[in-house]
Amino acid sequence: MPLRREGQMPVLNVGTLDRPVYLPAELCEALPGQPCTAELGLIQRQNMIKFSCRRPPQNYDSIMTEGLNLMGISGGHTKAVGIKPGKEMITVPARILNPPNLLYGGRKTTNPRNGSWNLVNTKFAQCASISKWTVLWVRKRGMKQPDTPIPNIDGFYRKMRDHGLTLPPFDKPHHEVMLGLDDRENRSLLKDKFKDLANKSYPFLVVVLPTTEGKNFDYVKYAGDLKTGILTHCILYDKVLRSNEQYWSNNAMKVNLKMGGCNQLLQPANARFIGAGKSTMVVGLDVTHPSSADPEVFPSVASIVASIDYRMGQWPGEVRAQMRRQEHVVHLKDMMLGRLHLWQKNNSGNLPQNILVYRDGVSEGQYNMVLMEELPKIQAAAKAVYRGPMPNITIVVCGKRHNVRFYPTNAKDQDRTSNPLNGCVVDRGVTRPMYWDFYLQAQAPLQGSARPAHYIVIHDEIFTNSKANPDRKPVDVLQEVTHNICYMMGRATRSISYSTPAFLADKFCDRGRKYLLAIYHDNNQQVHSDKFEGDNLNISRHCSNNMVYI
Repeated sequence: MPLRREGQMPVLNVGTLDRPVYLPAELCEALPGQPCTAELGLIQRQNMIKFSCRRPPQNYDSIMTEGLNLMGISGGHTKAVGIKPGKEMITVPARILNPPNLLYGGRKTTNPRNGSWNLVNTKFAQCASISKWTVLWVRKRGMKQPDTPIPNIDGFYRKMRDHGLTLPPFDKPHHEVMLGLDDRENRSLLKDKFKDLANKSYPFLVVVLPTTEGKNFDYVKYAGDLKTGILTHCILYDKVLRSNEQYWSNNAMKVNLKMGGCNQLLQPANARFIGAGKSTMVVGLDVTHPSSADPEVFPSVASIVASIDYRMGQWPGEVRAQMRRQEHVVHLKDMMLGRLHLWQKNNSGNLPQNILVYRDGVSEGQYNMVLMEELPKIQAAAKAVYRGPMPNITIVVCGKRHNVRFYPTNAKDQDRTSNPLNGCVVDRGVTRPMYWDFYLQAQAPLQGSARPAHYIVIHDEIFTNSKANPDRKPVDVLQEVTHNICYMMGRATRSISYSTPAFLADKFCDRGRKYLLAIYHDNNQQVHSDKFEGDNLNISRHCSNNMVYI
């Protein structure tokens, strides 16, 4: 309930933003147990993170004691309404999928263990080439920065060379911008600096930022990705001073992806169905909506990412603004056409035989919306470019906002954090009888209780199709493919918690929101909602087919 003032008296909006209903604050009472949708304070966030990091045994004990009491189960209070729930957790069968083998440069094979691996003495599978680059040191007036970070950037250069990237030393002298307290003046300084660097034809720029303050980062990305076409990689001043080999390797992975390289590939034996010789484009879709902290004029943001060939090492995409709170991807046909044309360009003019879509961000009540609104747009895009048989299309919804957790019953089935072993898949007992769904925990968490991803197949023309999938094991093949794709997150040396394209589509939506914030402040907060609707955010043609969001 947003608080505002009418005259000198505070009032609360107990309606919606579109249809507000204002009541005097002194007449309102917040009942206990209500969800808080506002931005949390620092202490609240710290406490929430601390609570969420409890190990599985602690969570289990908490649920079986405090949880049963809170639900009125222990005291038998549910009997009054005719409900007699069991007091023990349900036991379900599970399987552990084997991790895939990964290929790096020089046909080096890496065998992940416990969901992770390292890059020691390893070159990337496909290394990017950078013709020239330089460093922009963004400083802040009044902030103590006694040491220059520039000599440490030489370590970054060496590490990128160690991993196989082709690039010269960065152009010296480096560039600097001194920011003050006036945001408008700061934006003007950054704008002028990026124009100057664009005139010097820099394709790539390392930006050293003074703090994690969002406005500076947002504007740097806006100036680089949208305005000048300079691909930027941002690093923090403090971390540069404390940098080590691992830190620079992590950053080298991002740069290689951003500049068009591939960090790791699936070994052919683990790329069954989707690897070399299998023409399958994997797509990620997501829609995010304005938060309570965003300006009221902010739209929703939709994004698409897609593989460009069988290797699944590159996931470029597109991001668009659309009407506020619009659930479906409004401009999906045009966005899908862009992905199909890019696949065609990278595959000798051929189009994919299969399109596997991982859709993020929809609830059970929105499955029909995806089938009625989004599937026809994907099919329309295919009809616009295919001259022969249409591609087989499968849509899998990725659910991550749920309360299902799994606790191992045997010590041999758990990892060092007492979670199930990574690769744990459950498709019996707690799945829906009317859906084709399964739970998959692909990650090995560093702490806390692992949350498995919930996958629901709402439309399938691939896996149950004997021509497209001759293995004739649709459930096993989809689970294996999904699990292996979780190891293709090029910016990390760990498997991730849910399907890589869905994860990256979410990242691109987040980057799109930062672009919108930069546009909003660049226009002195005088932007109306119709300014954003249908806007593709005008990413520069120099950056449009790069993983700018990584």
